[in-house]
Amino acid sequence: MTVPRPASPHTPQWLFDKDGLHAPAERYSVAPDRLSETRSVEGQIYYCVPLHIAETKEWARLADFWPAFGAGLLNSGHPIDPTIWAATYEAAEREAAKAQAYLAERERQCAADPMSRFTPRSIWERRAGKGSDKP
Repeated sequence: MTVPRPASPHTPQWLFDKDGLHAPAERYSVAPDRLSETRSVEGQIYYCVPLHIAETKEWARLADFWPAFGAGLLNSGHPIDPTIWAATYEAAEREAAKAQAYLAERERQCAADPMSRFTPRSIWERRAGKGSDKP
């Protein structure tokens, strides 16, 4: 499936269709059968996909993600477990907040001292594998 890039900045970041959950501009997708996968952390069960997105995808806007993820679960025939949903929501939002705080600190340090160990990189540079923290 070819997913078109959003036509404007007002286009939702996350979309769901029969082929899965997609972030078209980021060229990221999740197959429908993976949406209901769970994992256990310290005895608590979470949906895998939201945690993965929050932990590893700095570009993800979770506010746009949750409605598409819920629609994806329901439209794929997977019931939403309210207990797992609530635990996942809390954990994913916490992880995303940590990532945002880290990026803000990197930008603050670089603004204060351009030769600091932190060098901010654009999302395009990160995707292309360019740029890194200075040693």
